[in-house]
Amino acid sequence: MATKQLKKLLITTAVLTMAVGSSGALSPVIAQAETTPTTVTKDQKTTAEDTTTYDIGEVTLPLSYAWSKGQWRTALNPMVAGLPETLTKEQLADDAYMDGLTYPSGMSKEVIRNAFNPLMGDLTLKKGETVAEFTAAINGENDMDIATTVDQMAQAAGFVAWTIKSTQLYLEGRYTRADYVADYPQIKAYIDAAGEREGGEWMPKAYETALTDDKTFNTLMYSTSQDGTNQVATQYGLTNRDLDLTKVDAQGSEQSTRDLLESPADWLVSTDPKTGLKTLNLVIMMPVAFAFDDGETATTPTNPIEPAKPVTPDPEPTPDPDPDKPVTPEKPTLPTTPVTPILPEQPEVTTPNQDDEVTAGEAGAAVTPAKKGTAVYATKKIGLYSSRNFSTKTRRQWYAKQSRINRPMFVVTDYATSKTGALRYRVKDVNHQSTTYGKKGYITANATYTAPVYYQTKQKTLTVINPAGVNAYQNKDLTKRTKHYRQGQVLKVKKIVRHHLTTRMQLTNGQYVTANKKLVISGQQAMVKRVQTKKAINRYTTVNLKQINHHYRKGQKIAVRGWDYAASRDFSHKDVLRYQVSGGYITANQAQVKVIK
Repeated sequence: MATKQLKKLLITTAVLTMAVGSSGALSPVIAQAETTPTTVTKDQKTTAEDTTTYDIGEVTLPLSYAWSKGQWRTALNPMVAGLPETLTKEQLADDAYMDGLTYPSGMSKEVIRNAFNPLMGDLTLKKGETVAEFTAAINGENDMDIATTVDQMAQAAGFVAWTIKSTQLYLEGRYTRADYVADYPQIKAYIDAAGEREGGEWMPKAYETALTDDKTFNTLMYSTSQDGTNQVATQYGLTNRDLDLTKVDAQGSEQSTRDLLESPADWLVSTDPKTGLKTLNLVIMMPVAFAFDDGETATTPTNPIEPAKPVTPDPEPTPDPDPDKPVTPEKPTLPTTPVTPILPEQPEVTTPNQDDEVTAGEAGAAVTPAKKGTAVYATKKIGLYSSRNFSTKTRRQWYAKQSRINRPMFVVTDYATSKTGALRYRVKDVNHQSTTYGKKGYITANATYTAPVYYQTKQKTLTVINPAGVNAYQNKDLTKRTKHYRQGQVLKVKKIVRHHLTTRMQLTNGQYVTANKKLVISGQQAMVKRVQTKKAINRYTTVNLKQINHHYRKGQKIAVRGWDYAASRDFSHKDVLRYQVSGGYITANQAQVKVIK
């Protein structure tokens, strides 16, 4: 059974591709499959003693595997986040079911069908066939050197594991060039192997230079920790899973991945004892097994493994009527398309000005402290910590980067300084209707990651971005309402005025409106006015796309009234853009609708 479609959906990350190479038989990157399925010739059924044929009726989508605390822990790979953990042959054929799924950017119903339909039905495994041999066979790479490829994949896993660990320690201010010098003898083989692959030629020289040059060292480390996040760990789905990323074991991950690839392939097929349904585990799409150094040796995964359940979004948010305590939208931006992992060039990242203690949210712009009692919000992913000294152990909560109108908001109650002199805000979480509301702790005061909620200077014009609009008032304390402005309306400003610890904008008509940046934005912002469906979609009553109340056919043009976001109160992951139309809400997924004039 062979299909090139699967090869086009095989998932790696930029680092894995960098380490193994884009031409490796086991390392194709994710790409949109053609809309026309490839013809697949299935192996003939046989009764020979050295083969077994299974009638596959279901597939388990790619999982990320982590051996920690004596057990395999799994979660859906982020590139298929939002899709169900499994798909059956019947579900793939059901248009209504497939149309109801939320697809990651770059994927669609056709892409999923073209990739997974060829895997349904007869699957023949040879006796003693390994996972690596099976993966090569279904990709049509029957002439590949299995042993060499297993070596390359195992070394790549080791390199990725080291990158995740060192990046996390660097973010926590616990990894210096001296630590890198100590690590170098253990990772040199990984770096040299990567340097032999096309596009990775720069690596041996750069990593060697980093041994003695601070700027090169910081540039390499910063390239995997931009925005204060462990980017490689995020790509592999290892974040937000109660895993200590500083304990990822490079050599253990190399061996676990080797064991996985060399294990008998028959464990990939499981049978439901009640229904007889046979499920194929698509670990072959992500053949990496991370091991964490907790004193126990990893074993080869077995099937079935219970994947982690997808996060269920919070209920539909209720707009806050108080103009100084907003709740929703921002300038509409279409969801970004995940970057297809490619072989990167030598990083040319400018080394940031860093505090002595480098932590998540510490590299970057100079600090301009907000006044006590004022509100700040997070412009990027940040953590809330129980101590002024940031670490994994003191972190209480991650706040994912959100769209402007949903940025997590805090009131500054005091200041503190870390042991290395980095300024912190002591804050209280004031995000109403969120499970984090009322939490107290410390966040970074770095202006790259946090900013005042209210404008501090006059803006010539403002565009209303709150889905519920904003009110204008006769007085600067926002009393005696005079007018309501809808989302998208542009307001001309006369001057900025202060009211206690907040600011207002006085309009040219003399009325006052809030200067809260979660409700208004500087300048005249363009709004999406119309979209056209690329496929049949539904309209829903709520922004979280619950309760279907209308159906649109493919090619239909729809007038857009505004925009809003789903899951706006769940800071564990990013909110999701929706369009507000007459009668409800529709998806803003670029794979399903396109913006038109």
